[in-house]
Amino acid sequence: MLKVDNRRVVLICLLVITAIVLIRNAWLCDDAYITFRTVSNIVEGYGPVWNVGERVQAYTHPLWMMLMTCCYFVTREIYYTSIVVSVLLSLAAVGHIVFRMARNLWAAVLCVLIVLLCKPFVDFATSGLANPLMYLLLALFYGTFLLRKTDIRTAVWLTLLSSLVALTRLDSVLLVLPGLVWTFSRLRFRQILVAAVVGWSPLVLWLLFSLWYYGVPFPNTAYAKLGAGIARADLIAQGKAYLINLIKWSPFSVAVMFAATLYAIHHRNRRLIAVAAALILYSLYVVWVGGDFMSGRFLASPILLAMIILSQIEWRPRLSKETTVWVALLVLGLLWPSAPIKVGSGYGTGGEEKRWDRGISDERAGWYQGTGLLVQGGDTTLPRHHWVQRGVDARSGPKAVRQSGTGFFGYFAGLEIFVVDNHALSDPLLSRLPTVDPKKWRIGHFNRDIPDGYLASVEHGANLIRDPHLAIYYDTLRIITRGDLWSWSRLGVILRFNLGHHAGLLDEYLGRPTGIEYSKISTPLAWGTLYNDPRCQVLDQGGLLITDINGVLATRYEISVDHNDDYLINFYSDGRLLACDTVKARWIPERGLRIDTLGLRPVVSGADLDSVLVIGVGGDSIYSVGHFRFLP
Repeated sequence: MLKVDNRRVVLICLLVITAIVLIRNAWLCDDAYITFRTVSNIVEGYGPVWNVGERVQAYTHPLWMMLMTCCYFVTREIYYTSIVVSVLLSLAAVGHIVFRMARNLWAAVLCVLIVLLCKPFVDFATSGLANPLMYLLLALFYGTFLLRKTDIRTAVWLTLLSSLVALTRLDSVLLVLPGLVWTFSRLRFRQILVAAVVGWSPLVLWLLFSLWYYGVPFPNTAYAKLGAGIARADLIAQGKAYLINLIKWSPFSVAVMFAATLYAIHHRNRRLIAVAAALILYSLYVVWVGGDFMSGRFLASPILLAMIILSQIEWRPRLSKETTVWVALLVLGLLWPSAPIKVGSGYGTGGEEKRWDRGISDERAGWYQGTGLLVQGGDTTLPRHHWVQRGVDARSGPKAVRQSGTGFFGYFAGLEIFVVDNHALSDPLLSRLPTVDPKKWRIGHFNRDIPDGYLASVEHGANLIRDPHLAIYYDTLRIITRGDLWSWSRLGVILRFNLGHHAGLLDEYLGRPTGIEYSKISTPLAWGTLYNDPRCQVLDQGGLLITDINGVLATRYEISVDHNDDYLINFYSDGRLLACDTVKARWIPERGLRIDTLGLRPVVSGADLDSVLVIGVGGDSIYSVGHFRFLP
């Protein structure tokens, strides 16, 4: 048994090992360079923008962006700067847990071993994203929450830290919400008010700045993803797949979260239960939004919460059921091929780079051989990846280009190139338009069509969009994103825009659906009926909205449509999209209407339906519906 006097030496050695593992696994992802382009623009004097001359918040983590801007201003180099800052922040978070929070040496050792064996935690400790900053803020928050008595000073400090967490990523406030609620429940109303006013002032000031500078309070990425038109049921199904993916690719990480939650509940420690509640709440939120395309990224912070819970174990290495369980879990983590402590510069050269699971990928495996710290070969300028060169080559081409995967490309294309993101993350107009096909998407990657005249508009700095309604809408966006910051009239436009006064213009552009009552289209037509038969509904751009369904109970539905086209069918209840189906083109000899019978999803058949929207999405652009009816 080690003496108490040697604890600090042992912990320092463990942190050194952690630093070595972090450095061996250090890499940068393409998405990090989306923020880095904004950082570069700030330092060059163009402001916190993505494309020079257009004020758009293309990043989701203002505090991380500010930190990287300060560091980049000093170093004028982004690759090594990002990795050094990330390693230091991650080590600070782990150090705070093992030095300040761990109940004894063995609890500290357990936490370090978890770090060394948890792939998601290490993967995103140095990816160039905001995870390491989040690690430190969460460690500080729960260190204060668990170790200090509940009073007004503690409440102010916790509220301030929660504000910084929200500035790192707004939805991450769920990671601290249970702890904050528990703290406020033990204070008087006046104390809560003081803590809220003082602690949340940074977040409020940022939201006001964002509303004034960008014209909207939230990142453009939020509008791009929330406005993509994806059914909630489909997102939840993808979110479940995200959790299952972590079980398949890093079962040790899931076991740690599960064990920590059980420990908190079993010991009935209310403060630890609050930490476990935050872990569960955020995990459920991840499922709700559909997860992420980067395996484990959104679950790295819940893993840190699990470590915080387990740091409170007064564990002794004696023979017991508890010790046996932990030894078995640690052996599982150590034997797993992708355990961070085992991998090095060869990562991504084997089968791991082919990992792909329902749009979820092992991002570090895919990028490491191009951006990994150990494979850079002393190059102090660029990561070695062909997307970097593609961005450099773009400098000699058109001044406005459309691109999917805009990180490396946008950063290395330079400030003179206007980059239009097909996924709309950095584009204020495209982010307000729905995805091309709400049935064909990868989470986080919702492609948009480029409206006629839009590329010419951004290249020439004028409104050349052909559709009159979209042109007026774009004029509004130009006032918000390009107009005089100090103009009172611009502030009026911002207010009206955020209140939805211009939404009707988008409705006109996208096309309002033709409405028809269910009773008038439920009479079956014969197979092969001509698409332009007077009884058919030839669709315009907005599609056909079938109304007055009045909660028909059914398990199937039947629809006749023109045979050589694809159709998207949306089911609504109380104006809320429940699910989407796709009817694919199927050629028939009669060359008229074909009849398809499809089963209703459980979420639809058990709901109180009020309308169905049928939209033509592929084929000869002449769409027709003969009849639609529900079947038992």
